[in-house]
Amino acid sequence: MQNRQNTPKYPLSFDASVREIFPLICSGGRIVICRNPRELDILFDDVLRYRVSLLCVSPQVADYCNTRANELLSSGTLRVLISKGDVLLPSYIENLRGKIFTLYNAYGPTETIANYLHFRIEVPVSAIPIGRPISNTQAYILDSHMHPVPIGVSGELHIGGADIARGYLNRPDLTAERFIPDPFSDDTIGDGSGARLYRTGDLCCWLPDGNIEYLGRIDTQVKIRGFRIECGEVENALLAHPDIREAVVDARGEGTDKRLVAWVVGMDVGSTGRSPLRDELRAHLRALLPDWMVPSTFVFVEALPLTPSGKIDRKALPDPEGDIGVGAEYVAPGNSTE
Repeated sequence: MQNRQNTPKYPLSFDASVREIFPLICSGGRIVICRNPRELDILFDDVLRYRVSLLCVSPQVADYCNTRANELLSSGTLRVLISKGDVLLPSYIENLRGKIFTLYNAYGPTETIANYLHFRIEVPVSAIPIGRPISNTQAYILDSHMHPVPIGVSGELHIGGADIARGYLNRPDLTAERFIPDPFSDDTIGDGSGARLYRTGDLCCWLPDGNIEYLGRIDTQVKIRGFRIECGEVENALLAHPDIREAVVDARGEGTDKRLVAWVVGMDVGSTGRSPLRDELRAHLRALLPDWMVPSTFVFVEALPLTPSGKIDRKALPDPEGDIGVGAEYVAPGNSTE
């Protein structure tokens, strides 16, 4: 493939930069250093100016490219666009799919050093899978007893193979927790020890066609009033509403004040704060989820905060206080039971 050029999106401190730089240099390509990759308009202008042919970005950057798809098509130089690092929503690429370049959704934690799974996006889908394992890698979806789960049943994704890290520096406790012996392999690694699996902490399921679907993080499960809630499931239900572009769900508060909060970005940012949409969202969620999984608070924002690596920064989400959006006036308790 001639005249391959890539614009690194990730900082050098992030593991994804290794995969952006060295494979291209080793195969005769050229690296284009963006003037300011955090400013999306500058990044996009550099992609056009330097006729970049390979672009690896976060889903949020892919969404920006989607809004300027006609310019990408007019340039005619982009050949491959890879999204990784977070959940890629179908709406992020609706103007990019099926064009002259190839789209991939890739998955690979820092502990694996590589894009362990990838999915080529060719046809419209309601949820974009993270794909299948690449060569010399294995993927297992296991239950709490380390047993493989059937197709369509959720479990924790475990991955193994040649690129698994040795562990965490000076953290033997965490290494023992996340890097475990591979019960499905008799292979050994360079130091003579047995093969290992990395526990990703990601909730996934097998699809009938052999691809893997990402469902959310296991550590985003919260417990409110005795009910265990998978935040990713609530987020997916919110994203099924036609007026919602992005959504994050988490718990806020402690004890009896603990509540489920949803931060949402609407298709039409200027109108998402209206009260009727809050009511629509509640009705929409109640049709899909039990009442105890419906957020009590909706916070409407123009954009979700991102980390330097392009992932959603949950710690930087705005305080929901003052935007409780309960949709009804407060009524004082009428008796001791209430």
